[in-house]
Amino acid sequence: MADLQELYQKTAQEYKKFFDKVHESFIRHCEEIKVKTNSALDATAEQDSATRQKILEDQKKELDTSLAELKQLLDQKGREARIKLEDIVQQQESSAVNLEQELEAAFSAK
Repeated sequence: MADLQELYQKTAQEYKKFFDKVHESFIRHCEEIKVKTNSALDATAEQDSATRQKILEDQKKELDTSLAELKQLLDQKGREARIKLEDIVQQQESSAVNLEQELEAAFSAK
């Protein structure tokens, strides 16, 4: 039973680390997009509104795509984590029921 609790904690911690790493990567990726956009805007004349608008539209598309990918990844990994953790909880409950049955059988035999 203690092994299952340790497995539960270890699994939860692994997923937390994964989600933290994804979060950091996403923030860094968004910052890179921002820098790239600002650089392109700086290189474009302020009077060239069509080009500037296109740069901003491209940035929005790239950010929207990145956000969609992030949501998909988090949904997939979140589901995977829930399934794994629920399985561990079921194993714990099953172990507790088995232990209870063994104790009842041992005491009723006496």
